[in-house]
Parts: sequence; structure tokens; C-alpha cells
Amino acid sequence: MTGGRLTRNVSDFTTAYARARRDLGCRYTIGFYDRKPEEDKQHGLRVESARDGVRLRYADRYSFPSQKERRTQSVQAAYLAPQMFQGGGMRAHVFPVEPKDADRWDAIIAVEFPIPKEAARDGQAQREFGVVLQRGSDVAHTFHRSMTLSGAGASRERRVTFLEPAVLKPGRYVVRAVLAAPADEKPFAAEAEVVVPEIPKRQPFLVGPVLGRRSGDDLVVYGGTSDRVGSANAFRPLLFAEVDRSLPLAALTQACIVKGKRDDGPWLAERSLLSDRGEPVASMPGIQLAPEGKSAIVCRKVFDELPLEALPIGRYTFQATLALADATLLEDGTRRVPIALVGDKP
Repeated sequence: MTGGRLTRNVSDFTTAYARARRDLGCRYTIGFYDRKPEEDKQHGLRVESARDGVRLRYADRYSFPSQKERRTQSVQAAYLAPQMFQGGGMRAHVFPVEPKDADRWDAIIAVEFPIPKEAARDGQAQREFGVVLQRGSDVAHTFHRSMTLSGAGASRERRVTFLEPAVLKPGRYVVRAVLAAPADEKPFAAEAEVVVPEIPKRQPFLVGPVLGRRSGDDLVVYGGTSDRVGSANAFRPLLFAEVDRSLPLAALTQACIVKGKRDDGPWLAERSLLSDRGEPVASMPGIQLAPEGKSAIVCRKVFDELPLEALPIGRYTFQATLALADATLLEDGTRRVPIALVGDKP
């Protein structure tokens, strides 16, 4: 389509070079100056030849985009091709939280990025970010935010975690997030593929565990109809499976049953932290789950925190299990989430 040529199965590269020179020997380029350019306006273009047999290739319109338009085009490109705009510490993920009904999940779309250095230097910085969550060709959820961030007095890099609620059906989703500064033409993007599972019926199941930490000096913002800033004790899910030992490791686990029978159960959900050899280094008390009255959905939520300062650096696994009262494990009743414990940050 471009007029190029493919040369293959030939070890003599001079042949391809000679063909390129021959092809370009009868090709000409015409240029012109627009003496009255107007930004953000489409200009039509028409080229004709007085000689027969000449093939013309040219764009039928052109424009001079303003800085604002160039930024808009860059942001649109970042959504379409996020792999070309990686960087900036941008991360995104989707976490099913609990069943909303028998066929849909209450879920959280999480976006994370660092508070920019200029916020610590100048006192504040503006950032805009947005998310498009797609299921196939359909847009399942989208949102956009503009934030003024302050990092004055921070002794380390602080991060922002934005948590947007969404109601999702089971299926395969792609989440694309884009981050940009108001005056910067280059945005940053992140992309993740997430499978939202089917909701089991009439049998208990685990949701999570979702690993995280208390926000501490970092910023957690809860989205939805009205944004709300979380406290220093707010749960911040990890979008990257790596932590240092400065704060305890937190885990949010739920045991649920949908449309269970009253005479079923009870079941016991247990959690533990395993070393890379599979040996338990910490265990938490079990929680019981049983159908209740006429409730179609019953969930037991448990929040665990594990101090890390005494653990050696290495790889670990947070494990949650669901078993009968006699300790017999249920089918698919084990969930494992890997986590790496790294050196303490200065």
C-alpha cells in the first residue's frame, strides 16, 4: 500500500537497494507554504497533473493543530494504544468485591500514580486522569477526574490511589487508564486485562484475598457520585505485588454464599502467610460462614494485618482456604496471592 517492495530469500542486499533507487528515480515530491495558517481548521487540498500516466498520492486535507488540540489527540492516542505511552508510574486494575446479586458483582476500579515531584517542590500540581473499562467492544464503565495534589514536606514518594465503584457482569475486561498534566502534551497510560469470574450458586466461595496496606502518608480517594478522601487508616489495594517492611501487610478476604440452603454449612475460612517453601510463617483465626434466614446473599468480610519487620526479604504467598467444619477443603476452596518482600526504602 505504501509502494514499498519486499525482498526475501536473497542474501545479496544490493539487489533491494538497487530496486529502491530505481523506484525513487521516477518519484517526485511537491510542497507549498500556507501563508495564512489557521489553527484547528481543516484545509482542503487538491493536486492535479497535466500529464497522463502520473499517479498522485496526497492527503486531501490538512490542519495546524493548536497546543490544546495536540494534547487532546495525544490523550486519545494513549487510550487507543496505551503500550506506546507507558511510564509515569501509572497502574490500573479491577477488583470484584462481593456479589451484588446472583448475576452481577460490586467491583472497584483502582487507579494508582505517584504524586509528582513538582508538588513537593512548589506545593501543588495539577493532574488529570481517566479510565475506560471495556468488555469486548462495549464500554462497561468510564470516568474522568482532575485533581490538585500537594506533596509539600514529603520525605519519600507518595502515591495516589483512586477507587471507583462499578457494577460488572462476569466476563473478560480490559481497563485502560491515562494520566496527564494540563500543560503537558505527553500523557502516560496503563492497561490491564481482568477476568471477572462467574458467581457460584448454592455453594460457598472465596472473594479475594486482595492484598494492600493502610494508606498512611499516601492518598486514597473514593469515587462514585461524590469523591471522598480516605483517612490514614484507609485500605489501599496493591496494584503491584511488592512491598517493603515499613508498614504491615493488609489483606481483605470475603467468604460468600449465594442462594444457599438454611441447613447447609457452616464453613470455615482460614488465612495464612506462606514462605517460598510453602511453610506457614503466620496464621489468622478462622471465620465461620453459614446461610442466614431468607438472605439470598451472605458474605463474611475479614480484614487481616501482618507485621513484616521481622520477616526476611523474599517471596511469600498469602493463602485463604474454605473448608467444612471437619476441616475438609472444598473444591476450588483455596486462593493464593503471591507477594514479594523487598528491602526497606530510605
